[in-house]
Amino acid sequence: MRSLAVLLSSLLLAGSAIAEEHGDHEDHGEHGGHDRHAPHEEQRPGAQRPAEPGDPHAGHGHPHGLHFAHPNLLESPTPDRMLRLDYAHVREGGGEARAHADDFGLTVEYAFERWMGLELVLPYRYSDPDRGPTVASLDDLELGLKFASFAFEDRGIVWGGGVELAVPTGDDEKGIGSSRICRAEPFVDLGFRAGRFELVALGKLGVQLNREAHEPRELEAEYGVSLLYHVHPKVAGLLELTGESALTGAERGHTVLLLAPGVKLRPGGAGSAFEIGLHATMPASGRRDRSWGAGLSLFWHF
Repeated sequence: MRSLAVLLSSLLLAGSAIAEEHGDHEDHGEHGGHDRHAPHEEQRPGAQRPAEPGDPHAGHGHPHGLHFAHPNLLESPTPDRMLRLDYAHVREGGGEARAHADDFGLTVEYAFERWMGLELVLPYRYSDPDRGPTVASLDDLELGLKFASFAFEDRGIVWGGGVELAVPTGDDEKGIGSSRICRAEPFVDLGFRAGRFELVALGKLGVQLNREAHEPRELEAEYGVSLLYHVHPKVAGLLELTGESALTGAERGHTVLLLAPGVKLRPGGAGSAFEIGLHATMPASGRRDRSWGAGLSLFWHF
C-alpha cells in the first residue's frame, strides 16, 4: 500500500503540473499580445481553431482545440464526456482449452476539465468452453483517473497519462476476473493528429497490490498503437495493434499480440453526439491464445 501511495502522489503532482501549465497557456493566449486565431495567421495541423463545417471533431463539447476520436480498442488521450456500450464475441484458448466468450462492457467517462477526467468501466463475461460448463460473471470493475497536456497542441500533439484501479468484482472459481486481487495500472499515452490522420499510442503497467507473502510478484505490460483516417465526416477507418506481456511470475515472457482492423461511423455527420464502432481481431503473435473475434461499440458524447 505504501507503493500505491507513492504512485498516487506522483500522479497528483503530475496532474497539478499539467493544470498549472494549462492555466499558463490560457493566460498567454488571452494576454500574450497577439491573437492566435487571426484571420491571416497560418495554422499548423491540429492547432487550436474554431470548428469548421465538416470537421470530424466538431460538436460534443469540443468546439475548440485538439481532440482525438476514441479508437475501438485503445483509449483516447484526450479526456471526454462519454457513455459507451461494448459487445465482443471471441474464440480463445488453445488445444483442448478452447472457448467461445461474449464480453459486454459499460464505460462512463467524465471530463471535469479539458485536461482531467474520471472513467468507470463495468465489464461482464459469458464463457462457453468446448469442454466444461458454461459460466458467466461480472469481471473486474475499473476506475481510472486521466490527465492530458496540451503544451504541444499547435503541433498536433497531446501527451498524458494516469492510473486505473482494478477492483476484484470477478469470480476466481469461474475463471473470470478475480474475487480478491486488486491491481493498480499506471499508464502513459500520446496522440498525434495531422489533417485526417490520428495516431494514438498507449503503454500500461499492471501491478498486484494485495499480494500474499508466499505469492510471487506479478507484473504485466499492456501496450498498443492505433492509426485512424477520416475518410468522410461520417466514416473513419482504423487499424489497431495491441499487446500483453507477462514480465514476472509463471507466465513470464508470454506475449499475446492482436491486430484489429475496424471502422467508425457517425450517422448524423459532423457534430453528431452518436458514433458506432465495428472491429475484428486476429492473432499477430506465435502463441494464439485468442484466435479471432468481432465487436460492436456504441458511443454517446454529452
